[in-house]
Amino acid sequence: MIGTAAALDAVVRHATDLEDDYDDIAPTLTALAESGDAALVPRLEAAMSQFLDEQNFYGRDLIAAVLAGIQGTAALPTLLHAAARDLNDDQDSLSVEIIELLEADPEAARPIAQSFATADAPALRRVGVWAWASSPAPTRSPS
Repeated sequence: MIGTAAALDAVVRHATDLEDDYDDIAPTLTALAESGDAALVPRLEAAMSQFLDEQNFYGRDLIAAVLAGIQGTAALPTLLHAAARDLNDDQDSLSVEIIELLEADPEAARPIAQSFATADAPALRRVGVWAWASSPAPTRSPS
């Protein structure tokens, strides 16, 4: 596999040009998500902003998958901000990424969802309430 920086460039190019099939980029996405290369996070967040500004929900979803793989629950704020932007799509792929993070670590995810649910901006509150409602209830240890 090529280096992670070059792989990210390939993913951004793929999402921008839309010339190849998803199947062509899928192995690169998987490798990036599993790479654990936290040094990519600033570039991933910049790509996310770019795709949101361009109304490119396909690119948003690809970047969300890589961010979730690399950062885990720490990616939730970025993904929830992305979900608050209406790109006129169903957000199915993005929602799956968010729900998987909520379920993977409910103890860490619920405070993040709560902070969005109490935000000033209505769009952030909407995704925060949705995330809060979608997250599993905290487990209680027997006393």
